[in-house]
Amino acid sequence: MGAARAHVESGVALYNVGELEQLAERYADNAVEINPRGSFTGRQAILERLRRESTAFADPRITPVRWTEAGETVILNTSGPQRTPGRCRCRTVPSCRPPGGGLTLAAVSVFCVVDGTTTQNRTYYDQLPLLTQLGLLTP
Repeated sequence: MGAARAHVESGVALYNVGELEQLAERYADNAVEINPRGSFTGRQAILERLRRESTAFADPRITPVRWTEAGETVILNTSGPQRTPGRCRCRTVPSCRPPGGGLTLAAVSVFCVVDGTTTQNRTYYDQLPLLTQLGLLTP
């Protein structure tokens, strides 16, 4: 395992125990994170996104399935359940799921790690299964 993967792997561990401030510190001041929810530039914006995500799901987890590393680039394939909180905090989703229900989300994240700091993270996931699980679309 190279240094870039070790950096991302330890970041996943921080995320999984809810140490979001420590995780955000691993990003460059001007880091860019892009995912289906939008583009976030700067450590503070990334931390705010992480905090919002942690309130949308009870006990959010990243479950690595496969790692690929080439120099400064790390590709992480993930899958796993995300439990919704006891009561949905979304205002746009009428039911969201039964209290304590769960979602399964598979994703691919591409990280750029320069000198032990994340400078970019781009995450891709299929939104159709997510919307179906939330009850917003019928299968």
